[in-house]
Amino acid sequence: MSKSDAIASVPNGLDITQYFEHGTSSNAKFKTNSATTVSGNNQIMDLASGANSVGAYWSKESAKNYLKVDEDQTISAWLYFGDGSGSDQLTNGEGMAFVLQNDTNGINALGAGFEGLGVYGTDYGTMQRDTIDVGELIKTYTYPKTYTAQSIASTAIQNSLALEFDTELDNTSKEDILSKQIGSKYTSNLGFTTNKDYSLNNFDTTSTNLVIPSDYPDKDEARFGMGGGYGHIAVTYPGMSDSYQKLSTGFSTFGSAFSMIHTKASQSANLVDDIDSSNRAIYWHHLTIHWEPNDDGTATLSYSFNDINPNDNTANYNYGSSNNFVRVDNSVKVDYKKLFGDTDKILWGFTGSNSTSDDVADKMVAFESIPAMLYIETASNIVDHTLNDRTIDKDSSTASKTIGAGDDLSINYDLDYDSGRDSWKKVNPVLNLPSNFTVKSDDNNNIGTITYKDNNGKTVKTENISANDLNGTKITIPTLDSAGTGLLGDADSGLPTHVTFTINGTSVNNTDKDVTVKPVASIFTGQNEISEASTPEFIIRYKKTHKLQLTPESKTIDLLFQGDGGLTLSTILKYDNGDDFLTSPEGSIFYTITVNGKKYTAAKTSDGSASLSNDFDIKNDLINNDSEFWNIFKLNSTQKITITATDQDGITSNTATFTVNVIPNKSLEVSADSLSFGTIQALGNSDTLKRQNNLNLHVKSNNTVWHLFAKASILQNSDDDSFNGFIYYNSTKNDLNSGYINIANHNDTSDYNDTISDDWSNNEGILLYNDGVNQTGTYSGEITWLAQDTI
Repeated sequence: MSKSDAIASVPNGLDITQYFEHGTSSNAKFKTNSATTVSGNNQIMDLASGANSVGAYWSKESAKNYLKVDEDQTISAWLYFGDGSGSDQLTNGEGMAFVLQNDTNGINALGAGFEGLGVYGTDYGTMQRDTIDVGELIKTYTYPKTYTAQSIASTAIQNSLALEFDTELDNTSKEDILSKQIGSKYTSNLGFTTNKDYSLNNFDTTSTNLVIPSDYPDKDEARFGMGGGYGHIAVTYPGMSDSYQKLSTGFSTFGSAFSMIHTKASQSANLVDDIDSSNRAIYWHHLTIHWEPNDDGTATLSYSFNDINPNDNTANYNYGSSNNFVRVDNSVKVDYKKLFGDTDKILWGFTGSNSTSDDVADKMVAFESIPAMLYIETASNIVDHTLNDRTIDKDSSTASKTIGAGDDLSINYDLDYDSGRDSWKKVNPVLNLPSNFTVKSDDNNNIGTITYKDNNGKTVKTENISANDLNGTKITIPTLDSAGTGLLGDADSGLPTHVTFTINGTSVNNTDKDVTVKPVASIFTGQNEISEASTPEFIIRYKKTHKLQLTPESKTIDLLFQGDGGLTLSTILKYDNGDDFLTSPEGSIFYTITVNGKKYTAAKTSDGSASLSNDFDIKNDLINNDSEFWNIFKLNSTQKITITATDQDGITSNTATFTVNVIPNKSLEVSADSLSFGTIQALGNSDTLKRQNNLNLHVKSNNTVWHLFAKASILQNSDDDSFNGFIYYNSTKNDLNSGYINIANHNDTSDYNDTISDDWSNNEGILLYNDGVNQTGTYSGEITWLAQDTI
């Protein structure tokens, strides 16, 4: 790939000239800092362009672009190494490094070229030739440079930490050492001696004879030298003399050379143009670096390489399952006071160097986020409202991220102001929607919302997203904060700290098999920060044709007003074709219960049977508020409760309707018909007269212990003659004319609903006794019933 093609394919970046600068060079052997911006594109930092070049770019402190050791900070960038074409590895050599430093040379700090990557010390040898002025060769001598680890370290960038991306293997197996001449030849004062210096090219040489010092940082994860077909990644400490040790053997040209310690080294990722799992070319490699202070005066520097795919800006989670486009994550603990000295601000930047090849690729960097500006933490999830508001994110299991066709969904993009020294300004969101998702608009032609929240999570503003912003599967929202006053800021800025973009729609699967929907990234390009957020992967089941049957379809229930128990509704759910339900969690069933116009949801598990029985306690589980419940279920009122069920495929059942009659908590009702006795002779004998009809004496009660009493008035005819006899109860002839007589009792609070007189024989119950001679006529009177609640 040509340089011009690489430049044309670079992802969006920030203007480098505002926040970075470079000086000359502090290195006696490598005197030119060749770093620059790409001509016509201030978004690309070109560290090394052309053979033998070396350069460095540093954060501009005057623009507040520095790393503050006691604050969380994040840096994200895109790196370009070259295409690795041809058989010569030098077309991609040597590499670049992310560097933190507190060198007294400041922006003029520069390490060695070639294997030094612009940050390490210079390990070189000198060849001297004795000649005459006309150049006739007389004799050649080679002299190994008398060099120590201390002298090498002194030429590196001091007080520094480097994360190297070394694209070339520099070790004793390489026989190109005499091609790596440092600078041009120079002549002695007498004109008879010409000396040439050469990089000794051994920093990656491995050796089991070298010993890591006991107090070296992360000693157990450090090693001398490194391999890698297309390079390697490692943390190094360029200014420490312990980082360099002399090898016991070297090239015959020079007596010896030095190897260097590599910490947390990885050769998993290819530092070269790559391909992703879809065979799309990867030219630019994404790097995220995070600095997090610890409580013990140290900090953790973590990094992720190849974490974002530049083709679609989705997250990459290939940690080696495929050899292509491998992601590398790692971290180191940094004793920053020991390393950088007594300062709270350190410079950071990139250094880079090239090999001797005339075809060597430029080493280039483009930035998305830097500490001088801000860092926006992003995340995305999908909420399935059909499945009880199930939330799907990148960590969801296969079962949890499987939904039904036609489900109501909301896609959320969450952006949080994480850190920085400025507010996020003039943001242009471009939301790319996943496949198999159909946007749904409301009555006002809105397809979603933008919700802003403050640092306490309180919503401070909500805006609508219009369907007019939708074009195919892309939503281009007009610039937010077009005035540049700030869209998001830190907690002290007075601006919102969080914004959520929500898009509403439905899942679509018209095939006869399940569909896996791949992540899709959306871009939020601000004036001073560029962020991405990818939707999570999810699976849509194919549309099923069977139906769910929920029983009972209708039922009437009496509810005691302000009773101690709950209101429990029982249902049975089946498929109409007799299929078994899936076992949970795949087989979870989601119920929607509507009470007084308000919808409640409940998830129930499945054991894989063909019939699911479930109970719903409306009072204690759903509403769960006594006052609210009885405000709905008022005394003597009637309420309708409906229940529907939805399975994992989005199939919704019929509606089961429960009619709830709210009755008094304690009730006692007594009723009876008129009672007739037989006809007697005026001069008849004493005798008991039996009932001519059923009294139908009925008692209905709930939650009540009661005793039933009765008394009767004197029977009289139309001439006010009193009947010679009396009304009595049972064979003991308890006289009802003399006062109340106990008729029946109910000694517990269970519900009672019975006709007492149905249990009386002809000789039992309420009877009339004739005690002798009576005047002619029809006699009548009243029976008074008294039911006493004894609670």
